[in-house]
Amino acid sequence: FFFKQKTAYEIPKRDWSSDVCSSDLVEFEKPLAMLKKQATASAFMLDRFDAVSAMKNQPVDAKRDFMVQLYANEKSIYIKNEIINQLINDSNAASIALIRKAIAAGDIRIQKNIVEVTKTIPDVLLPDYESLLNGNSYDMIVTLMDKLSAQHPEKTADYLARTKDIEGCTGINVRIKWLELSASADKKYFDDLVKYTGQSYEFRTRVNAMYALKRQNYFNKNLLENITQALQSANGRLAGPAGECLQYYYAQSGNKKVVDDFMKTFQADEATRSKINSYLK
Repeated sequence: FFFKQKTAYEIPKRDWSSDVCSSDLVEFEKPLAMLKKQATASAFMLDRFDAVSAMKNQPVDAKRDFMVQLYANEKSIYIKNEIINQLINDSNAASIALIRKAIAAGDIRIQKNIVEVTKTIPDVLLPDYESLLNGNSYDMIVTLMDKLSAQHPEKTADYLARTKDIEGCTGINVRIKWLELSASADKKYFDDLVKYTGQSYEFRTRVNAMYALKRQNYFNKNLLENITQALQSANGRLAGPAGECLQYYYAQSGNKKVVDDFMKTFQADEATRSKINSYLK
């Protein structure tokens, strides 16, 4: 049986004013040696996970070799991912080798976690991360497209070439990200993004496209028409983001007159106009 990282004991304390005993909690941090023992010897996954998680504030040099060995023997995906989380920014060759091995093993749950927690992709691991552009998770591909192109803008054209035929999951998230990155270099792709905000598409696609255009700070009358139409939807998961985007654009002086002029001729009942106007403040 193993305790969690912090073990609490109740010590009776005399309350002299009321002659009633109360209790204080006294906590102690487990030493690294005890955590290592718990991480390897406990039969219960949650106890092992607690021990590994409790090591996060330990110096990486003190735990690296142990964690690399533990990763090789551990079966739990949760514990493996926690080990990765603690070694992901370590430039030591042993940690680099672990990340490379984890990517190559092909478990999508681990690959997604690696991409998510990575802040800066080490140059030595760049080919390994690039290989995940052909992975089995569309969400992972979208995140990877962002991180790779931001860190290596000179290779963005290559990343776009690799992903140009991928639509993605619901909300065609890979295609939307592809258009967003492409529009940074060629403004013609903004027309396609604006098209995806229209009512011909389901709400997830529309929202993805709206947010992509917002990130690029692109605005025109067609987008405004699609946003105001989306604002009238009974689906709050569409109307809410549409209102957020309208408010964002209206706050910019260059767009304010376009919106004001549009509202002068906008045909809608009073309730709809009131709803839209609530975002124009």
